[in-house]
Amino acid sequence: MVKLQETISRNYEELTNKIEKLDNKFDSIQEAIQKNEQKIKTVEVKAERTEKKLEQVDQRMMETNKNLEGSLVHLEMDRASFYLRFQNITETKDEDLGKLMAN
Repeated sequence: MVKLQETISRNYEELTNKIEKLDNKFDSIQEAIQKNEQKIKTVEVKAERTEKKLEQVDQRMMETNKNLEGSLVHLEMDRASFYLRFQNITETKDEDLGKLMAN
């Protein structure tokens, strides 16, 4: 009977120790989960900021593209009008069309 009580007592102590260790592990896992959740939140905030910045850059690029397209259209129109000026010019034998265009 004494041996049985000793065995029960020893088993109880072992179980108590194991439960305590499990509690400690559980606490450390919960702490790790909380840290990871905080890291995830900060990454999400950074991702949102980056996305906003990308949207702003995209908007500026589209505006710049529109400006460049407008400038290109104006340059092409100027070029076309420059060449159209000479469409009705008749060249005589003693005139050089290249010189006329340069003036």
